[in-house]
Amino acid sequence: MERVQELTQKFVDYSKNLVNNVTERNIPLVTFLNDLLPEYYQFYNNVLAAFNQEAPAPISCGPNCGACCSTLVQISPLEAVNIWFHIKKEYTNEQLTRIFEQLQKRVNILNKISNFEKIDHDELCTLYLKQRIPCLFLTSDQNCSIHHFRPAICRNHHVVTPPEWCDDIEHIERVKIWRHPNLVSLDVLFQQKLSTYFIGVSSMGSMQQTLAMYYRFCP
Repeated sequence: MERVQELTQKFVDYSKNLVNNVTERNIPLVTFLNDLLPEYYQFYNNVLAAFNQEAPAPISCGPNCGACCSTLVQISPLEAVNIWFHIKKEYTNEQLTRIFEQLQKRVNILNKISNFEKIDHDELCTLYLKQRIPCLFLTSDQNCSIHHFRPAICRNHHVVTPPEWCDDIEHIERVKIWRHPNLVSLDVLFQQKLSTYFIGVSSMGSMQQTLAMYYRFCP
């Protein structure tokens, strides 16, 4: 794990410097989304690649495996804006219209669950998972259509148990998740600082609700 610790510390220093660079030089949001955030995610991926080499068993995740893509993912306002920024460039108007329609359906389902059930966040996640509603960006062949600009939490979620266990919701506790613990908190801090700087809001929320709320901030 020595290599992982060394890379993680370099990533800590890099992310702090990036935040300072953005805020002190007043870097525009478009420049950040086009150039700097992809570099941040590449460094993030490099740390994860080293960490995953230390896994106690082979990583089960791979192409055509979207079992975890029905979970309630938490993202930052900045990540929501980043997703909109890229899909507006890459999707047709027809595809965007379909995304908006499907997004509203998911928000309505989520609101219904949370409004009528007196439950905590973990229970809400379990109830939503049981709905088996795929992510907006999951393709018919179970791949991620926003893979190169997906949220950090999606990058840092791997399992080391048989992939078919992920589909067995009634026994989901058997699934062993392999996640870099420090990267989660480091990224949340990074996202909160720059979400506040660019958008004026730092709170994380479900992907569905956060995408719906922050579309208008997309440059």
